[in-house]
Formats: sequence, structure tokens, C-alpha cells
Amino acid sequence: MSLQRIQRANRAGRMPLRAVCKGIKMLFEIYNEKGRRLFYTNSEECLPSKEQINSMLNAGYKFKVDGKPLLKKAINEFLKGEKL
Repeated sequence: MSLQRIQRANRAGRMPLRAVCKGIKMLFEIYNEKGRRLFYTNSEECLPSKEQINSMLNAGYKFKVDGKPLLKKAINEFLKGEKL
């Protein structure tokens, strides 16, 4: 995915999770069901594992990239086998 395409998707609020994982510095955030930010990082190495993301998703946690919600479709694609 090109940088321009990622920037357009980010502006439109459709940031795919794979863009976070390609080494592009973006803020990845995790919020609980009450809307409180619990975790954030700019580092690939600090991203939660697929199992952790799946557990948090099932518990009602929300994910954001650069302050914009991450679509469930992108998260589900990642969980089904997309590599970091």
C-alpha cells in the first residue's frame, strides 16, 4: 500500500491495520468499553499479538489509528492471517 493511499484512507477514517504494521509511524491506541485510553504506541514491536487483539475485541475494546477508529473489517482481516 502506497503512502499516499494510506494517507487518503486515514483522512477518510478507513485506516487498515496492515498500514500500521508496515513500519509507518502512526499512533495505535486501545480504548476500553468506557472510552478510556488504556494503551498507545508508535512502535511495531509493541503492538499486541493477534490473540490479545482478539480477546480485547471480544471484551468490547476499541482500536484507533491516529485518533480515527479502526474498522472491524480491517481487524478481522488481520486476525484471519494477515502477517505483521
